[in-house]
Amino acid sequence: MRWVNHNGKLLQADVSLFENTNRSFRYGDGLFESMIAFPDTIPFYTLHSERLQRGMLVLSMQCASPYSLKTIEHLILDLLKHQASAPVFSVRLTMFRKGNGKYQPQSHHAEFLIEAEPLKQKLFALNKEGLRICIFSGQRKAPGLLSPFKTTSALVYVLAALYARKRKADDSIIVNTSGNICEASSSNIFLLSKNHLLTPPISEGCVDGIMRRIVIRLAQDNGIAVKEKKITPQMLKQADEVFLTNALSGIRWVKHFENYSYGHELATRLSALLQTQVLRTSSW
Repeated sequence: MRWVNHNGKLLQADVSLFENTNRSFRYGDGLFESMIAFPDTIPFYTLHSERLQRGMLVLSMQCASPYSLKTIEHLILDLLKHQASAPVFSVRLTMFRKGNGKYQPQSHHAEFLIEAEPLKQKLFALNKEGLRICIFSGQRKAPGLLSPFKTTSALVYVLAALYARKRKADDSIIVNTSGNICEASSSNIFLLSKNHLLTPPISEGCVDGIMRRIVIRLAQDNGIAVKEKKITPQMLKQADEVFLTNALSGIRWVKHFENYSYGHELATRLSALLQTQVLRTSSW
């Protein structure tokens, strides 16, 4: 039996939770974080909670008393005790505005929902088969106040994922309003070019990914030059490696884009560092 935590209450996952007036349903008035968790610890919770706090500040949203993002961490770990036994879980924490109102909210307080399930794949294992990617330009993403955060209004990612399936690709690369590469449908993107690891800066409209931060730090700590710079689709054709990152999958290397193929030497090295170093430290 699966359980969820809704506003501090442990409930069966199949119980109806929301009314039709829910603001996340009506207006996408919410944020979420996807994270990994062990039964007794959440490795990157500080980074997730900091990003969530910044997003809530942008939305003029705050936790309703007596809860805070710190107490919610304990609720997540408590929820895991009630799930089926597993070595590692994927957790989704969704914060959405409480109350009614149309576009102008009547409340600044947030409700929350915690969901968890056993992680199906081996934690941060590098994919054996390289991914095939394509460029999705049907809906460009605009950089701005909301672009660094994971909001419950995510239609550009839905469209990108549908486009990838239509093209028989594993993922689509989203471009911003200037036509530069932004991110993939559920991941940040990195390119290895001329011995430099490149990734778009947050100002280009990509999500301020947790795994993006970790990979940048891992690379820098191990003597790999990293540059945050604007990346054009043309640069994909000149790259030596391309890989995608997110908090649940770690690093996934790309093998094909159009008629171009890539290796995965650096992706393999960083993936090994991720598994052996990051999970042993509490400084994240």
